Amino acid sequence: MFRFYIIILLIALMFKTTYSQVVINEIMSSNHNCITDEDGDNSDWIELYNFGNEEIDLTGYYLSDKDENVLMWKLPEVSIKTKEFLLIFASGKDRSFAGKELHTNFKISKYGEPVILSDNSGNFIDRLPPAYVETDYSFGRFPDAKDSLYIFKTPTPGAPNTGLFIIPIYANLKFSHNPGYYKNDFLLQIYASENVDIRYTVDASFPTDTSSLYTGAIRIDSRAGTENYYSEIPSAIPKYWTKPLGEVPKIWTIRARPFLDGIPVGNEIWGSFWIGHHNPDNIELPVVSVITSPENLFDYEYGIYVPGINYDDGGEGNYFLRGEERDAFLTFFDENGIKQVNQEVGIRIQGQATRKYSQKSLRIYAREKYGKDEIAYKFFPERENEIFKRLLLNSTMGDDWTRTLFKDELCAYLVKDLDLDYLAFIPVIAFINGEYWGIHFLKERRDEYYLAQNHNINPNKIDRLTNNMDVVSGNALHYQEMINFITNNDPKDPKTYEKVKTYMDVENFIDYKCMQIYLNNRDWPHNNLEFWRPDTTGGKWRWIFWDLDRAFEEYQTDNLTIYRTFEENYSVFFLLRMLLKMPEFERKFINRFYYHLNNTVNTKIVLEAIDHFKQTLTPYVPNHILRWRTPLTMYEWEKNIQSLTSFAMQRPTEMLYLLKQIFDSPFTIAPNPANETLNIFYEWDAQKNTQIEIYNIAGQQIDIGSKIIATEPYFQININELQSGVYLVKIINEGMVFTHKFVKTN
Repeated sequence: MFRFYIIILLIALMFKTTYSQVVINEIMSSNHNCITDEDGDNSDWIELYNFGNEEIDLTGYYLSDKDENVLMWKLPEVSIKTKEFLLIFASGKDRSFAGKELHTNFKISKYGEPVILSDNSGNFIDRLPPAYVETDYSFGRFPDAKDSLYIFKTPTPGAPNTGLFIIPIYANLKFSHNPGYYKNDFLLQIYASENVDIRYTVDASFPTDTSSLYTGAIRIDSRAGTENYYSEIPSAIPKYWTKPLGEVPKIWTIRARPFLDGIPVGNEIWGSFWIGHHNPDNIELPVVSVITSPENLFDYEYGIYVPGINYDDGGEGNYFLRGEERDAFLTFFDENGIKQVNQEVGIRIQGQATRKYSQKSLRIYAREKYGKDEIAYKFFPERENEIFKRLLLNSTMGDDWTRTLFKDELCAYLVKDLDLDYLAFIPVIAFINGEYWGIHFLKERRDEYYLAQNHNINPNKIDRLTNNMDVVSGNALHYQEMINFITNNDPKDPKTYEKVKTYMDVENFIDYKCMQIYLNNRDWPHNNLEFWRPDTTGGKWRWIFWDLDRAFEEYQTDNLTIYRTFEENYSVFFLLRMLLKMPEFERKFINRFYYHLNNTVNTKIVLEAIDHFKQTLTPYVPNHILRWRTPLTMYEWEKNIQSLTSFAMQRPTEMLYLLKQIFDSPFTIAPNPANETLNIFYEWDAQKNTQIEIYNIAGQQIDIGSKIIATEPYFQININELQSGVYLVKIINEGMVFTHKFVKTN
């Protein structure tokens, strides 16, 4: 490894020109606490130094981090006096105004990128080779402008290089055993590719030059009997916090880094190991381990998982602060206990009111600054996606956290075969810093990357709105244009509906509304309403199906009539109300709703789905209750699930009543009057489930026997032998009864 860096230095010296008075003297490629730029950001930086005896005009010179493109960023009209330093931020902000703070259009990777200086003709001036440089350390020349390159423990932006330094080397570390479950105790060894000190921790803390020195193998055994620590730290105000009922399961978390003379000289490695519980032979759920420095989550001032100083100062709690992101390590073990993902990520608290609960949801970010800008694994069987920018490690949402634990996921499960933008998920068991953190659902994160992946579109070309046209990304111009068109045109005119279909995905909208109304989402549409379109020619509006933790409540609620009666324009009720005035849309909406009652949310299907979740989670709920004290008991959990069952059995009858009261029958009879044949039209697969009966005016049933021909999209009945007069046709479909009168003529 030393030889590798000597070769790099020799190559750099071969290319360095002898006439140049300006050199790249020092760089910082990962700045967290060194200096801030004019925006208050901790940007990377590059320091130039004029070691000559003349002032140098740098106007039109170039900086780059790519050998294949040395003309990446052009300096403005600027000069550097003799024996002076020029500091340029490598922030990616691209600011090149004379007399102002300078910012390149690129950043520097701490994992190693060259930095190149060229003159205004594109001729090579100087180059610092790639080098791994740990956060808040710098890389440069000592003495200033000389050829010897070092890593500096104390960076000196804009000043001479001094202090403790080492020759840049890079050491790889490796565990003797793969992270995961083991049946028996074992000795874990850590190997290094160079002769360095290895420092490690077992409490999830960040390894420093004062952490335990690795001198021999670490025994990995059962942690049963060890006291709770992180799980005893209150993660909510007293109203919502109760400590675990007893000892929670624990795993080993090992973090290790290589050091030389107290300076880190390589990437950290980490691993989660456990013995005695969550054996993949009998645990069918994947395991997710999150390791992060304790202060990131639990520190009074800095931690984002605790009430902390923000609550004591009159706020709602540290966990309600927005945009607070902390670095962490994410390891995902599949249902067979095999490690599939193991990388550094960023984490934030996710959600709105749910942040107040003890168990919180975490938003997971893959970013280049953490080493990888994507998470590569096919988490969700129903999706083609194998690459993710962001994920959610979701606790049960909202009020359902104290009840069934899976209501939102149940709703998504029911619509997974529809053309709806729902969030795919898998149930997992989570550990944070080695302590059991309960049942979670790992799921897609609702953002531009989610939409781009599932629809193969550009994530930067999306119009995305929430609630009453509040803009998340893009703009609302196209949606406003659609609303204006609907408002100012005759809904009875077929051309109006044809035009509407060019603005929005009507089928998606109908399914979205039908499901939200049927499931009686109590936190919608005044909230959790989100819709989007690709900002391209012909891009149509679609609706995102998410956050249904308040669904499956109050089966008797009439949340359909309002779309006939509410008259306020531009409200969240406006679009469906106006579309229902269009005959073709109304017919499609009615028929599609009946289809869903017979199929998507058929009572049998919903009951089977509820039982699927119950059977999946039952083995893991006792530990979850022990950890979070909610629901209070298994009996209470099962009782809460019974409320879902009750809804599934009673809601269809209520919806059928509402549909009949508000709309016409989904079946259409033609011709009427009829002579030889009577056609009964429908818009869903009704053939195998439909019974048809005909009665005369005296209420006597007429035997039509084999005279019914089932075809698509109608039933045809031979009525040639009927006497002229008025008849009643009764149509029975999945327990729903519809009646129509028709006249038989000669």
